[in-house]
Amino acid sequence: MPVVAVGCIVAVVTGAVLTLVAGARRTSGAPHAYTAAVGGNADSLIQQRSGRPRTTEVAALPGVGSVESFTFVFAALLDPKHESATDTISFAGSRPFTSRLVAGRAANPNQPYEFVADKTFVADHDARVGSRFHVLTWTRDQGDHGRGFNDKPKGPSFEGVLVGIVDAADKLENNLSTTVFSPALLDEDVGIVTTIMTVRLKPGATNRQLRSELDGLPGGKALSLASGEVISADVRNAVGAQARGTWLMAAVAAAAAVVALGQLLSRHARLSAAERRSLTALGFTRGQVAGEAIVEAAVPAAGGVGVGAVFAVLASGIFPAGFARSLEPKLGLRVDVVALAAGGALLLAALLAWVGMSLLGARRERLERTPSRAGESLARRAPSPAAATGTRFALTNHEGSSTFARSTVVVLAAIVAGVAGSTTFAASLDRLVSDRGRFGSNYTFTVGSNSDLNASDLRTSLARDPDIA
Repeated sequence: MPVVAVGCIVAVVTGAVLTLVAGARRTSGAPHAYTAAVGGNADSLIQQRSGRPRTTEVAALPGVGSVESFTFVFAALLDPKHESATDTISFAGSRPFTSRLVAGRAANPNQPYEFVADKTFVADHDARVGSRFHVLTWTRDQGDHGRGFNDKPKGPSFEGVLVGIVDAADKLENNLSTTVFSPALLDEDVGIVTTIMTVRLKPGATNRQLRSELDGLPGGKALSLASGEVISADVRNAVGAQARGTWLMAAVAAAAAVVALGQLLSRHARLSAAERRSLTALGFTRGQVAGEAIVEAAVPAAGGVGVGAVFAVLASGIFPAGFARSLEPKLGLRVDVVALAAGGALLLAALLAWVGMSLLGARRERLERTPSRAGESLARRAPSPAAATGTRFALTNHEGSSTFARSTVVVLAAIVAGVAGSTTFAASLDRLVSDRGRFGSNYTFTVGSNSDLNASDLRTSLARDPDIA
């Protein structure tokens, strides 16, 4: 029974440590996992600020292997419950390369009124695949003359059908919901502005070559060129910081586990002075005596670490936590063989090393038979005899020495401080990234450039609005 009890304690503690280790690895790998889930980074990202999409021209360039595009359109979807315009940005074309389809299907390229929407739109309007929304549009002429969204909509109006739901990494950097209509909508009289093209180059081609080829197109110098990373550097930095915080918590927890469990296993396996003398009289060397005790400690330690790995798998769905969770393409249980095998082996080796050093040290030291003053003072202030007895047991070993207890208390105190600090760091980081006001996005909405007013006139007109603070 003592072996089983000790093994259960080892399992619970090591399970918590291995959960943190596997969680740190899963968090740090979330950007890569999401990028792989959407098909990988694009080689290039081209932005066309106005006019009909020049996708066909770009696709014909020598260095371009394939190209997809989506174009901003002047369209407003009405919430069927309130008959008011939804707060969403609408595009037409291919879904953004930073998104992945999680329900339904892609919009039919021959059906202009089909669209896909992100999870934010679906949640805000209680929508599902098959939901219909009345759509108002502004004409191409209205868009070209800065009257899109400002004048009465004169473009086609129709019933849009939600056919698919996408998940996008962009939501970590903005709160905007997005809808993407079929590319066939671009053939109708609907105002358009910016087009984003995702380019995958042919083998051997470079962005420098693509820049040169773009410059050779009529008006091609107006096309901007950037790298096509699915996850921005800012998001990667934030996720990396969270992963480092989790690694810190894992390291502190591992140190605490080795100290606490090492003490427990040492007490479980340590031989009394009489037992050591008996074995020595039989011809056992000091190393053999310690080795026998280590083997005795290894049974509950190895079993506990193995069961702890199972606990870590069952708890793996906790991670990634916080804002990084939205990047994990496959939430739920995960078996991280590297973290569980390597982490478990290191924990087991550290525990047995602690037991071995503890046993060898006990052989050399002169045991203090009298209890320490501090321990005795605490015991005398205990509210009951049972508490006093427990205090004396906690601060001495089974032979009456307080040497091990002192060092254990000091180390555990430092570990408690480390756990508190790392937990505070992780919580503060999550608030920093998830609370937009903490990094400057403390406004209600932004005003774009789609207006005939200059900046000064626009500012003056907004200042007169009693609803604007």
